[in-house]
Amino acid sequence: MKKKTLLLKTLLFFVGLQFILAGCANYYKVISKPVENNSQKAAAIDTLKKDGRIFFLRDGNTAFFINNPIINVEQNKIECTLDSLSSMNKFHLALGRKGKMQYKKIKPAEKAVLNEAHLYVDPGTNAALGKYSISLESINKIELIVKDKRKTTNSYILGGIGIVLVTALATMIIFIATFKGIE
Repeated sequence: MKKKTLLLKTLLFFVGLQFILAGCANYYKVISKPVENNSQKAAAIDTLKKDGRIFFLRDGNTAFFINNPIINVEQNKIECTLDSLSSMNKFHLALGRKGKMQYKKIKPAEKAVLNEAHLYVDPGTNAALGKYSISLESINKIELIVKDKRKTTNSYILGGIGIVLVTALATMIIFIATFKGIE
């Protein structure tokens, strides 16, 4: 009886280990929002703002959090306050978990990366903390962070296959050890 209990505990250990080690990953990717002129940029930013996106200004190697962006179409600029990035806002700058554009959906701070929009301006635009005006003409790229459905699905499928294979192998080993008398 002790032998069967030990074998059952061993099997449960292998199954639990597989769920921990083969944990499926969630991935995100960066897509560029095509914009050609100032009115398209203003419309794109307005739409993203209505969608609840969080904006970041990228000035070369420097990044700022854009707080309360207000689009002034007549003057072709965005008036805002630039703040420094918190550690939570630097998640994408480090390319997510392990530098592989991964996030954990159960961690709200990491999942928030899916609400980001990055506005790129030419380096040297003298962006600084505090009140700031971003010229629509100086924005040369708008990038959105979105879920990478293909890579995430593949991760779940391959993770599931790995769990099933290791569980089957552990079950076979335990079965053989139990009924063949191998110790």
